[in-house]
Amino acid sequence: MFSFDAIDLRPEWMKPPSWRWLAAAHYLANPTANISAEKDPYIREAGQFKRELKQNLDSPKTVWNKYEEMATAFQMYLNTKQDGWKWLIEAYLMTDLADNHIVNRLGIDIPIGVVKRYRKMFFDISSYKRSQAAVMANVMSTAKVTIMNTGVADYTWKIFAYVWGASAFEAMFLPTGKKRDPEHIRWMREAASASLDVYSYHLTSTLKSTYNEQAIGILNTAKSYWDIPAETSDSLTARSKKEFLDSLSSSIYMTILDAEPKKTAKVQEDFSDESAKVFYEVPNKS
Repeated sequence: MFSFDAIDLRPEWMKPPSWRWLAAAHYLANPTANISAEKDPYIREAGQFKRELKQNLDSPKTVWNKYEEMATAFQMYLNTKQDGWKWLIEAYLMTDLADNHIVNRLGIDIPIGVVKRYRKMFFDISSYKRSQAAVMANVMSTAKVTIMNTGVADYTWKIFAYVWGASAFEAMFLPTGKKRDPEHIRWMREAASASLDVYSYHLTSTLKSTYNEQAIGILNTAKSYWDIPAETSDSLTARSKKEFLDSLSSSIYMTILDAEPKKTAKVQEDFSDESAKVFYEVPNKS
């Protein structure tokens, strides 16, 4: 049976930024897994959040209220539109800014715990941030160079923030009124013809395959406990050869939420057997 022991034992510099969120999916896929034995508090919290969301799809606001900081971070992570906070938060997380300073620069009324959970759940690169090779392998090689129908250039934002820091990033890309440094402008021109070339894609294929295999492993585990149609499983497996981890893992997550327990599966007593509805987005707090 699939286990996340493999990813837990990997060197830190070989883990994708969202490795904790991916690891927590194991507790949703396998309802018999003992979540109380999980040593990592963020994986444990995310696993409990996913399980309780599965149990309360008819009243997800109760889960939102209980895990408000986690749910808010999750909503930001899912929002890949141009006006989503995901891109700006991740660019700031490429810098040395502390969580409270990131909240201040975002200029929105959210607890520091939201950014802290976003960092821990979806973008934890702290263990290898000082290694350019590891950052290129795990972050930049799978960053989107352009986002369809938006003005966000994920790769450019991340690599510039990583190299030059938060203040330079804001002056270059945000309407702050700060004057752009000529050196940064020259660097961007050189990056356009050199750094942002095919080199960034050399590792993409291999890493995408590795990370997506882990997500498919979660799906295979879930099939032992949840009634997932074969055509859905086949479709997700086919998509794993094309899509990035974030998109694929979200689809698998929604598939498990939508599934009913198998009649022959032995599940924990606190799991509900009622039919589930797909939970596509975190509801508004209002």
